[in-house]
Amino acid sequence: MPPVILNKTSHLVNYDVSFWANSFLAIIETLAYHNRLGIFPTTIDLNNISLGYIYSHNNHGFFNLIRNSLQNWALQYLLAHYLKTDAGLEVLNDLFGELSDRHNRYLPPAKADNTFVFVAGSDSIIGNKYLDENYALCSIYGAPMFTLLSNAQKDIAYIDLCIIVNDFPNSYVALLGEVEGLHGKKLQRMSYWKEKSEYCTYGIGVKQLNPYLNQSYEIRTINTNFGLKTLLFLGTKYDVIWGLHQALNCLQHFYYTNTRSLPYPASQPLQFIIDFLDKSWFNPVEVVMSSLKSFSEPVFSSSNLSLEPGRTEPLIITE
Repeated sequence: MPPVILNKTSHLVNYDVSFWANSFLAIIETLAYHNRLGIFPTTIDLNNISLGYIYSHNNHGFFNLIRNSLQNWALQYLLAHYLKTDAGLEVLNDLFGELSDRHNRYLPPAKADNTFVFVAGSDSIIGNKYLDENYALCSIYGAPMFTLLSNAQKDIAYIDLCIIVNDFPNSYVALLGEVEGLHGKKLQRMSYWKEKSEYCTYGIGVKQLNPYLNQSYEIRTINTNFGLKTLLFLGTKYDVIWGLHQALNCLQHFYYTNTRSLPYPASQPLQFIIDFLDKSWFNPVEVVMSSLKSFSEPVFSSSNLSLEPGRTEPLIITE
């Protein structure tokens, strides 16, 4: 079956405080929650960890060493927030449409009040905890009938993302997927899916798209020896990916120079977040993340701290 490709350009992204809050939040969540970074013992109490602590307990230039890993894994955490925004729901509905067509099983339109997105898997200290506590009896999309999350623990231990959607009254279905924030092209390889859960129905990755089509993202379905896999590729220049990379550049600069200022004037929304991080540098990361989540709420999207369409932030070049 040849892949059907859907090319889309999103026009819903607004570079406001919520945009930058989500970008930085995803990175800080990765620093705090992802097991495989190894920047501090996983047994340590996060109430004793601050962004300043991370700097003082690692070698100078440590951020440079983990930059690629952060760029890869932070996409999982970013998607957990982004796919609930207006722009993210637009993308998610295109993904749902392709999945519905390919699996001949209806998925309702994704809305903010019927769709939930979680980082999953054993690589994260928060992976699957919320799923186990709240959605154990949720059925798995694309799996044999009556296959529930509660009896597929082995499968969900090795996935990256779980999307829960309320498909019928008092009924929920879980969509299990993989995420590749650095090398999205790997999702197209047959060998990639050999080691993944048989219940994975989609993959989300970042790759360079055709520059002549002005694409934001691309959706295609491939046929593998392990079932149909619907792939969502976010372009490297897509706003949400650009924002994540920009936030990574900022934090890399802060850690490398041990300052919380940029070498150029920032837009008002970005400066708002930078000032907050500066004041919160030695506060527990749990408190910082909680505040960033509050900044990502719609009230901030409609605030005066809104940037006109177009990008004004240049990239930071660090050694």
